[in-house]
Amino acid sequence: MKKYLSYAIGHSPISIVARLGMMVLLLLIAIILTSNTRLEMPFGPPCKKIRVDFAMKRLTKNLGELLSNQAIRNRLHMEINQSPYREHIIFLDEFLTNALHISGLDSLTGEKVKKALNKVANTKELFSKPVFQKFLISPEIDMYFPVPDHRENWTGSDDILIGFGGLIDEEAEEISAYSVRTGKIIKIGTAEPTVDPLLMVMPSELHSYESVTLEEVDESPVEPSPSVHTNGYINTNYFKITDDREPWYKGNPEIYVIVFQYSSTAHIEPVYKHLKGVNDEGVWKDLRGCPTALSFYWDESYNVITHYQVWEEDNGTKLKFTIPLFGGFVTYKRRDNDDPLGSVNVHRDQVGWCPDGALDNCCNSWTTEVSVGKASMRLNLAESNK
Repeated sequence: MKKYLSYAIGHSPISIVARLGMMVLLLLIAIILTSNTRLEMPFGPPCKKIRVDFAMKRLTKNLGELLSNQAIRNRLHMEINQSPYREHIIFLDEFLTNALHISGLDSLTGEKVKKALNKVANTKELFSKPVFQKFLISPEIDMYFPVPDHRENWTGSDDILIGFGGLIDEEAEEISAYSVRTGKIIKIGTAEPTVDPLLMVMPSELHSYESVTLEEVDESPVEPSPSVHTNGYINTNYFKITDDREPWYKGNPEIYVIVFQYSSTAHIEPVYKHLKGVNDEGVWKDLRGCPTALSFYWDESYNVITHYQVWEEDNGTKLKFTIPLFGGFVTYKRRDNDDPLGSVNVHRDQVGWCPDGALDNCCNSWTTEVSVGKASMRLNLAESNK
């Protein structure tokens, strides 16, 4: 390499700038070839992220062009309003399939719909490949209005914006959108919702599309009862988030909790619970269901600590993480782009006993409130029926 470098610098007629550039390039190659450090990129290999973003930009533009047709906009308005899924989500491929059957659609527009549908099918096939499933939650491509007022007030007019939803950097100050009215790609700020209605087209971030409405509550604590029980359940009856860590243009957050327990007699894996319906900041949501969505058995073989972590899930590479816990180390998995809301160790002795007896009777009370950073939980201990 020394001989080659000397020749390149001493005998080539290229400019000084080009020579310096060659030296830097050779130096970088040498560093990469001799280094044991793996360069980590968000969402996996950068070329895969670029392919996702390119595919989504193409689909967004195709959809925007089709929505210049009033009949297709009317169909979109109807399907969005009739959607049974959370946030009135619809799927891009299903929408285009239905658009093919719009009465009176001219043949030229029909061909454009077919071409767009074929591109969606190819994109979903790409997203289904194992290498992409390492950092995409699902191959589905969602369409929805992230701002409820936009959905409720839009009547099918051409002032709609189609947001480009690739693997977005949530810290970005602006994102791209296609203006149906002007036929141009524009930039929109991310600080506040747009005035014009924004429809996002995004790779799915959901494990479930079920629309769940949880009761909002703000009950006073009940007086805990003394107990000498040596087993039972630790229940989280009510849950509140104070910061959902989700930008407005992505809609509702995907909140989940990881719960860690330790037993001296059995191996216990971390438990992952997605809290569907926990969307609004500053509002207590009722998780009751007899037993609650967060209810965990314990007895004398269990460590007195139950560890809770609260996260907001996004697309990203699923990795292993290790934390010190229970006098040792515990390994768990999560996506590298998930946003932390907080974590807490809950000691059983700090949680009050339900005054209503066994677990099945304890749905209507809570005794202890615990802060988890940007979330809060209201818990109780209940008798086991075992």
